[in-house]
Amino acid sequence: MIPPLLNAALPARLIALSTPAAVRGWAVGQVLNATVMKVDSAAGTATLQIGERRVQAQVAGPMIPGQRFELKVLEAGTRTVMERLPGPQENAARVQQQALRERLPQAVSMRDLLPALERAARDTDATAAPATNARTTALVQTILNTLPAFKDLAQPEVLKRAILTSGLFLESNLARATDADLQQLVPRDLKASLLRLVQAVSPNAAPPPAVASTAAATSGHPEPRTRAVSGHAESRPVTLPPAPEDGAPPHPRVAEQARGGIAAIEVNQLKAAVETNQGSAIWTMDLPVRDPAGELRHLRLEVEEETVRRQGRMRRQWSMTVSMDIEPLGPMHARVTLIEDSVHTVIWSERPATAELARLHADWLCAQMRQAGLDPADVQCLQGEPAPRVPSAPAPLVDTHA
Repeated sequence: MIPPLLNAALPARLIALSTPAAVRGWAVGQVLNATVMKVDSAAGTATLQIGERRVQAQVAGPMIPGQRFELKVLEAGTRTVMERLPGPQENAARVQQQALRERLPQAVSMRDLLPALERAARDTDATAAPATNARTTALVQTILNTLPAFKDLAQPEVLKRAILTSGLFLESNLARATDADLQQLVPRDLKASLLRLVQAVSPNAAPPPAVASTAAATSGHPEPRTRAVSGHAESRPVTLPPAPEDGAPPHPRVAEQARGGIAAIEVNQLKAAVETNQGSAIWTMDLPVRDPAGELRHLRLEVEEETVRRQGRMRRQWSMTVSMDIEPLGPMHARVTLIEDSVHTVIWSERPATAELARLHADWLCAQMRQAGLDPADVQCLQGEPAPRVPSAPAPLVDTHA
């Protein structure tokens, strides 16, 4: 008979042993390794192998035979109560979820960040905007000058560089790139540039910290399955170059907006890490660009790698979904899925005239794909917008058991 715990339901991480005589000698605080031998879900019990002892336990959380974990003794004596300790993956997931809870309220969307940066770049009159200074405008202008033109993203190398410097892969680039690569990537990286801006315009800012280029710096961030940049993952400090000093007062509003932009990038990094831990690989990023009229816009890219069953066998496929709102076309979304050499394309246009224009150019798009050596299996041009992707195993942002 398993003794009840205070006549209440057993918390999910606690385990009560029904054979206290078999575990004499265990001390409170001791950590033991356990293996699940048998589970009776209906009765809420399990047989555990702990060292050389096999014991019966009352359990509340899900368990499967063969599962291994660590137990910490909370009570010993006439009643033995143990806590199942979280494994490395569970700990990482908790850290990621806590970071997401912190970053989400701070995040400033690219739609709001870009106009704020453009205003800061124009505010050079100290009498009209006393919080603005030459240091701020110079740094902001540098960020804006590195943004690619929308039309140039049709060039593979330009698109690749824009993705690598979107901020999503900053820590990965720092850890894996050579010094020559860093000279090319870091000055153009959006997250690195926003960090420099925050340091330069924040009141009483400390000198820019050294960023350790180690595996630990990238443990919470995704990186492409193929090497994005060449080099060795050696440990070395990388210090972002300091901004010039001019003695003028700081610009706290710009610092607030820049911090929000950094938080938005980190939300994408954390979401990618959560998806990767759940077995899929999804990277989401915002790419700021200049449209044909010279106005600041942004594209939202979502890249997904997955393995699916097609025609009786498992196949690896890549999908990229691009969302944009650039005049005169208006809001558009396109999803391109590559399965081996076969390309499947769906284009959504929220304006009827743009949807019709896309249909008229579908044959041209197929011809361009064939010229590139691809097989355009199908091209669909639809009016509306794609249904939001539903994660296969969404992780809650609120822990009701904490």
